[in-house]
Amino acid sequence: MNITVYLGANEGNDNRLREAVQALGHWVGESGNALVYGGSKTGLMGELAKAVLESGGKVTGVEPQFFMDAGFQYNGLTELIVTKDMSERKAKMIALGDAFIAFPGGTGTLEEISEIISKVALNQLNAPCILYNLNGYYDDLKHLLSLMIEKGLSSAERQKGIFFAETLEEIKDIYEQCKDISDVLFFSGELGYSYILTHVDDLKVPCTFISYTEKTLLSILLNFVIHYPDVPLNRLYIDFLTPVNDFMNLKKYLDPEHMPYCFENPVYNYETLKERAVELWESKKIDMMFTRTTNQLEVLNKLQIPYIHFLPTEEMVRDSIRHAINSIRLKQKNQLNKLVILIKLVYPDNISSQDREYLEITLHKYLLDFRKEYAYDFSLHAVSNRFELDLDSDLYKSSFSRIQDLIAFLDQKGDLEFRLGAGFGKSLGESHYQADLALQEAVKYGKNDGFVISGEDNALTGPLSLTRSLNYSYSNTKALDYSQSNGINESNLLKIVGLFQMDKDTIMTAASLSQWLNITSRSCNRILQQLLDSNLIEEIESQKQEGKGRPTRQYRFCKNNFIRTFF
Repeated sequence: MNITVYLGANEGNDNRLREAVQALGHWVGESGNALVYGGSKTGLMGELAKAVLESGGKVTGVEPQFFMDAGFQYNGLTELIVTKDMSERKAKMIALGDAFIAFPGGTGTLEEISEIISKVALNQLNAPCILYNLNGYYDDLKHLLSLMIEKGLSSAERQKGIFFAETLEEIKDIYEQCKDISDVLFFSGELGYSYILTHVDDLKVPCTFISYTEKTLLSILLNFVIHYPDVPLNRLYIDFLTPVNDFMNLKKYLDPEHMPYCFENPVYNYETLKERAVELWESKKIDMMFTRTTNQLEVLNKLQIPYIHFLPTEEMVRDSIRHAINSIRLKQKNQLNKLVILIKLVYPDNISSQDREYLEITLHKYLLDFRKEYAYDFSLHAVSNRFELDLDSDLYKSSFSRIQDLIAFLDQKGDLEFRLGAGFGKSLGESHYQADLALQEAVKYGKNDGFVISGEDNALTGPLSLTRSLNYSYSNTKALDYSQSNGINESNLLKIVGLFQMDKDTIMTAASLSQWLNITSRSCNRILQQLLDSNLIEEIESQKQEGKGRPTRQYRFCKNNFIRTFF
């Protein structure tokens, strides 16, 4: 969350102000929030920015050009936005803010916070407005606002979003009360969406984002090839193709030597996006890039990296808003547990648009038939080739069984190829995030099947159609550390850990393990060799084959070593 703070460029003559503003800055940085402020290095403004940066937080400064000319800007901010005048500066600070705090300041601070008070009272701004009433600094303003209500010139209803906090602890309490004030969090892309879901605990509102479809991407690339015939696709960097969205299935259509460069860093944020672009450009691996991230444009222009900046179509925005509205409606039911099921259609190669539409209508009908036949109450909405089922459910086991029924129901129809992911959590936002992860596993599995992620530890179960389903957790930090240190794909390693938990005495071969992991036997052999070298498994007597040929090598877990390493 961006917290916009208004305060003075002077330090004042009270040393307590300096101490208080430093404490405020440390809290903003340590809480995972970001600061938006006036951008100056002087006085209390400079102390605030310094404290946030020291605490590992991000700081965006908004400075008018005439202050830049005077050299007032704080060098070393996360981002510095230069405006033509004070009016543009105020508008930008409001646009960037999710919450607003007025620290003790001068007439400029009073002017800025007065505009926020007015917008809150007129319902033009749905965000908390907090006046830091340190040592009674804003007592007179507090009295004035009360007098307005007393004289009938304002009302308590109009002032309900205006708060006076005597201490930093009170500010924290107000923030916790108001951080989920929105009905839904709506993001322009996956970057902000992913960040919020992974960094905000106990998010109580649904989240959604405007997503590009496989069809849209292919259309963009076709248009690019026509207009830029001299730029090969393998000299192109697309920063919104990531492992999280399975590279939007582009690897299905292009040979590896023709694939554009993608973003493959597990840390997905503005900084790593920039680093990847700079790395590829300076090493002369790319001639151009695609981006959806407006924050990148300033950097790309500065480095003179040729780019195409894509904005969503009206249709994409409408579909996403419709999805958000449905999410709000479900949230309003206020049940304890939420289940989200995502179903992705897989289209045959070279399918026509008419046939695509027919398949989507067919799946929609099948889902309605299932709802009626099994008396399973869920809301249903579709965005392109993805269908989402949302429902309240307090019975995990029965819901789990119904998901298996749904997979079997759709698979038996025989005329659709699909992948299913389900998430089961305490909030719709949590469940949707889990369902997205589960769907990624289903896509990688590559068959008409599904996976479920549930619980605080993100425990994954699947494939659901198998009698014995693997269960493993994305929260196993020891396994993730081992994966990075030893070059084993983290998803494959987590599944092996899950196999150990399910049956510590299981006997493995490269063939059987490859079936579980849905990878080639050659890849399995490399993983098995690494586990052998680490004394996590041991080879047992090989199984003799009928006739000629080599015996099949068999392995079992070294239980004590395995437990010490991963648990």
